[in-house]
Amino acid sequence: MNFKKKLLLGISFILVSSNIMAFEANNEIKNKYAKDPIYLIQTNKGDIKVRILKNEAPYAARNFIEHSKNHYYDNNKFFRIIKKFLIQTGDPSNTGTGGKSIWNKPFKREYSGLSFDRPGILAYSGKNKNKSQFFITTSAIPSFNKKYTAFGYVIDGMNVVNRIANTRVTSKYKPLEEVKILTIKKENNNHVFSVRNQLQKAGRGNLDNIPDKDKIMEDPSEDDQETYFQKMAEEEKVITIRNKTLKQVKEEDIVDFGIK
Repeated sequence: MNFKKKLLLGISFILVSSNIMAFEANNEIKNKYAKDPIYLIQTNKGDIKVRILKNEAPYAARNFIEHSKNHYYDNNKFFRIIKKFLIQTGDPSNTGTGGKSIWNKPFKREYSGLSFDRPGILAYSGKNKNKSQFFITTSAIPSFNKKYTAFGYVIDGMNVVNRIANTRVTSKYKPLEEVKILTIKKENNNHVFSVRNQLQKAGRGNLDNIPDKDKIMEDPSEDDQETYFQKMAEEEKVITIRNKTLKQVKEEDIVDFGIK
């Protein structure tokens, strides 16, 4: 085998190994966050499917989810595009200076289990002054760790992210053509945090009295869902699951739903 063939073989091995390592890393992430909801960011360049970390970044996730549900992000342009760095949107004024949180005031950054060690990370752009603007990374940016709130990641449509990133821009990184979000909607997901839906699927009878965690998440009066469920369990509130109280239900029946 000549040197050229050996070199090509070596490069191929490195590329394959890198892809396998990345795939395994993504599988670990997928397993860790499998129960977090999936949202579809529909843009005029294609669709980007993202997973939102409701438990590890609850305020950031809730802000994104509420804004999406209320169509706040509809027709928001990607006003800042830096190739091999990030694409930024989430400002209804499309100037890069506007936007507000669902609380009408900035909220502090949160530290999730995600790090900026790969492309496709969703984060709010305000450090401790998060409002509505967010960005998606197009490369690893480790200098962003512990500086910005990473609250989600791309699970499908990274080709669309890169397509947007390759848009021609001005010297100030403003795109020369319109690139915008059409709408953001929740995807059907078998792993949503819903006690009622999960137990209904298990055939556990009349569940009318079981609170739905998704609905609680949407209720502004409940900032801490885990505390809510723990309190519910501590008070031994009677919940009909085949004529059993919550305390009588087997531990494995409830441990996956955040009650315990």
